[in-house]
Amino acid sequence: MPQNTDPDRSIPFLIHELARLVHRTYDQRMKPLGITQAQWRVLASLSFKDGITQSELADSIEHSTVALGGLLDRLEENGWIARRPDPDDRRAKKVYLMAKAEDVIGVMRGVADEMTESLLAGISPSDIDRLIALMNVLKNNLQVLDGKTAEQAERAAAQQHAS
Repeated sequence: MPQNTDPDRSIPFLIHELARLVHRTYDQRMKPLGITQAQWRVLASLSFKDGITQSELADSIEHSTVALGGLLDRLEENGWIARRPDPDDRRAKKVYLMAKAEDVIGVMRGVADEMTESLLAGISPSDIDRLIALMNVLKNNLQVLDGKTAEQAERAAAQQHAS
């Protein structure tokens, strides 16, 4: 595919812009509830996959583990999450949603549903299904690319270390 200088035809740029606008719009809708972007990102991640380690959570929201610690302290003080020792790794802690978080997550899902409805206005159900399928192909392609990049970096580091 030739290099594209039109931002409206550049797939990476469009994906970035869509993600940025979705985050900004969602964040604006969460502010009146007193929920920061960092907080809603943690709660949303846990609502999809509860009981993950702090390290996995930091990776999923692209946050440093140090910064995440303070954020989790505040969420724990609010009674929204709990941290428990990982039975498989005594150095790690797993993060769990608490019952108190169910109400706020319900509101978050309602806002997300309203935004999704507006976002997809004018697109047929079959086109939405196709869009989702294509986005999953893109996601899988990037995961493979990311894995290859990480694998190549590890090999290069190992070769450099061996020299």
